[in-house]
Amino acid sequence: MVSVILRKKSIGYIPGPPGKRDIHEMKSHFIFMDDFKGLASTESNLKLLLNTSTEILKEIGLSIGIDKCAVLKVKRGKVVEMDGIDVAACEVIKSIHNESG
Repeated sequence: MVSVILRKKSIGYIPGPPGKRDIHEMKSHFIFMDDFKGLASTESNLKLLLNTSTEILKEIGLSIGIDKCAVLKVKRGKVVEMDGIDVAACEVIKSIHNESG
């Protein structure tokens, strides 16, 4: 259900060099057991992905454990430091940099 809705909203990340990206290759997330990995091309798209996913999960009686979440920003193949990301309900997902240091 999450996959279908995110695909319809075209939320995600398209890999490849600019000018050669194919919308059909868009990746928005990976799910394995109870782990969810979200992918987005911008911070605003990541917020949209998180908020949309949270709403879908609420509808089926599940929730995201914000305290177990972390965000990692990668730009041109290199990890970039960031403070974290504000999400709905005045919660902040911490940066993975803040978690390890």
